[in-house]
Amino acid sequence: MRSSIAVAAYTGTDSGLAATHMTQTISNYRSVNPDGNVIMIGHSLGGKDILNAASSTTENINLVLTMEPVSVNAGGGTAYSSDPYSASLGGNVQNIISLSADKNMFSGDGGSKTVTGQTSIKATMTGTGHTNIDDSMTPYLKPLIQRTDQGVNPVKWFQNVSWNNFQVQPNARTGNQEKKGTGSGS
Repeated sequence: MRSSIAVAAYTGTDSGLAATHMTQTISNYRSVNPDGNVIMIGHSLGGKDILNAASSTTENINLVLTMEPVSVNAGGGTAYSSDPYSASLGGNVQNIISLSADKNMFSGDGGSKTVTGQTSIKATMTGTGHTNIDDSMTPYLKPLIQRTDQGVNPVKWFQNVSWNNFQVQPNARTGNQEKKGTGSGS
């Protein structure tokens, strides 16, 4: 039987609104697809939101993957080195991948396992910074999602990928927009 994959995308916020909407989306999805896979991937504020959503639901989540989750004050502002974000994830989360850039100040946080049976890995992506780690990981996300949907353990898949050809990608923006994470173009 061929699986169909549905994607829901949210813009990261520091207000908690996106995490609340994600939790509701997971609940709605589970009500009609109780055996379907839930894979959550987030960068920066989006990483914080998926950690909050995953830790506030009891619904089964197959994978939480964060790339440099960070928080700023709810009134907006700039994230500083003291603002990396982490969360302990319960037994409803089966697999956790927490990625850090090696050229940044937010390294070392993300999701942490709390129960036996969860698989997790924390990795630093060589050559990346906060504003390009997501673009650099994009070519790996589709196969990661596909393998997870096929029943492959995503942490083990990640550990077995040959990173020899990993290419750091530029900050992908078009037109006259500023670089992601640098101001009004975020």
